[in-house]
Amino acid sequence: PDDQVKIAKLSEGMIAGKIDSFEAKIRMLHKSGDWVWILDRGRVVERDDEGAAVRIAGAHLDISEAQAAELRTEAALRYARNLLESSLDPIMAIALDGRITDVNEAAETLTGHRRDELIGREFAECFTNGVQARDICRRVFSIGRVRDYPLTLRHVDGSQTEVLYNASVFRDEHEQIAGAITVARDITQLRQYQHELEQANAE
Repeated sequence: PDDQVKIAKLSEGMIAGKIDSFEAKIRMLHKSGDWVWILDRGRVVERDDEGAAVRIAGAHLDISEAQAAELRTEAALRYARNLLESSLDPIMAIALDGRITDVNEAAETLTGHRRDELIGREFAECFTNGVQARDICRRVFSIGRVRDYPLTLRHVDGSQTEVLYNASVFRDEHEQIAGAITVARDITQLRQYQHELEQANAE
């Protein structure tokens, strides 16, 4: 039903001369009983002297396979996003130039920056020691992964959080390195426990 409404509005607008042509994805019922995804294109090819539509031409292209692939991709992206957001650890994706391309909510919380503020920012800018932060980028793109690299995240309010960073590269469809995923483990409590233990042992 929603496809019928969409096509009706587009057709009416085209016939009325509000638009020259239209293109829309719709579902059509095949005689087998299956629903087929169609790319529907139409345009008015002839009008009378008063501008009324006389003849319309169009085409239907079966895009079922392409649409199925698109829906699978969308589902995979939603799954990946849910995985990112389910992590309590700050996660950042970085490009080959060291700039952030994606983050999860935990990264927003620990830095105090919104997602749109972090994306496009240099990864190193989020830390107290930019040289070390750039080193983790250099290492991960050189050897493919980094384990338990100590860094200190800087919050927008000036507070700091000690973390251990793990990072691994990811590749594109041509198996070329496209970027890296970095995951930070907050070790603030661990450092506190170690400090308390050292004090207890000293006493």
